[in-house]
Order: sequence, then C-alpha cells, then structure tokens
Amino acid sequence: VPNVVHPSEAMTLQNLDPNAINEIRVYSTTGELIATYTAEKVNQFILQANHTQGYYLVDVINENEKITLRYLVK
Repeated sequence: VPNVVHPSEAMTLQNLDPNAINEIRVYSTTGELIATYTAEKVNQFILQANHTQGYYLVDVINENEKITLRYLVK
C-alpha cells in the first residue's frame, strides 16, 4: 500500500479537480462507510486519519470521475 499514516496524522489528497465539487468517502475494507467529506473547488484536501489501525479505501468522486485510493493506518 503506497500510503501509510499513523493515527491522527494527515494525508494530502492532491490533483483534485479545482473546478468541481469532490465528494470524499472513506470506507473500511469490509465496505463500512467511515466518513464523508466535501472538497469544493480545490486542488488538494487534507484528510485526517482519525481511525484505528488497518486498511482503508478512499473514493474521490466528482461529476467527471471516480478514483479509489488505498491507505494503511499503522
């Protein structure tokens, strides 16, 4: 997993579409929705890893695309 953070550390999501409203959803690997954020017309977003150790999936969704990222809280 390319993105490793420790509990309460920040992870920066970069290269967001600055002309769109990006919805950011954090899921556990079992599919449980952990958190939802909105990043309006910005090219980066700071995501706090305020959850327990484990693997997580992040969906970045806007009207043009959906990107899924993985990260590990260690």
